[in-house]
Amino acid sequence: MANGENRAKIKEGADKSVEAVGKSAEAVGTGIKKLSLMVGKGVKDFTTGTVDAIINPRSIPEKLESCFDNVIIKPTLRTVDFIEESTHKVMEDTDRAFNDRVKQAQEGARHLKVVFAQPLGDITHGSFMAKKYPKSQEDAALIDAALKENFVFADITSSKRATLISAFEPVIMKHDTKIIEEGD
Repeated sequence: MANGENRAKIKEGADKSVEAVGKSAEAVGTGIKKLSLMVGKGVKDFTTGTVDAIINPRSIPEKLESCFDNVIIKPTLRTVDFIEESTHKVMEDTDRAFNDRVKQAQEGARHLKVVFAQPLGDITHGSFMAKKYPKSQEDAALIDAALKENFVFADITSSKRATLISAFEPVIMKHDTKIIEEGD
């Protein structure tokens, strides 16, 4: 075969391939067709750019800068902008939730009363005598542990705490009886 015949066959084969790709793209849908066309445009742009670079090598740095800008810088800036916007939105949501919780706490705190009193002094001496109620060692240990954990009684001496423990009167309650309700 002569070169002319080879070229004609290659052109004919390429034309058939293009036609087959076109028909396939139509069958699959518009999205695939657009993708195929964009790939073709990309190949064309690449080829044109390569030919331009060969013909005018001084344009290479400018084209590289443009490519770098389009491929790396702009997408990175979009990503950074997206992250900043997302972070800002999350911070606004977090601030709003925190402010709501503070507001709820402040509303709940209106029901609280601050109690001030003079120190009792030594309640084991003087005219006051606390009543004593018998209790087991286990009950006394339970009350002692509770008093030590309570900020009101945490710093009293062990002798004062012992006087308080002995003054606790046992009260037997029926099951499911409300002893205290929040807000009382």
